[in-house]
Amino acid sequence: MSLLILVVDDDPDICHLLDRVLTRQGYRVTTALDGAEALAKIAASVPELVITDLMMPRMSGWELIAHLREQLPLLAIVIVSAAAEPPAFGGIPFLAKPFALDTLLAMVRQRLPSTA
Repeated sequence: MSLLILVVDDDPDICHLLDRVLTRQGYRVTTALDGAEALAKIAASVPELVITDLMMPRMSGWELIAHLREQLPLLAIVIVSAAAEPPAFGGIPFLAKPFALDTLLAMVRQRLPSTA
């Protein structure tokens, strides 16, 4: 069974792009448009990795990450954001938008458990 990745971004185009790219790499992907929707999806099925934006309506990526660190401290997270500077959030990898898909895929592979 392939690993599940949750992509959280308020831009539906980014969600769609990352869904397509990650699915082609053999991952199962689900998407959410904000942190609140992400938590609902995680309650139904915990992913192996969350890729999240920071600036979103209803519940920001900051709030989502804080909640995940409290409830699922070992869950792998990657931040993808247009923030001017990388956030200092406990060593979570940060990728600035716009980003190269190859760089994101390398981060995903680095953060996920080996399936070999």
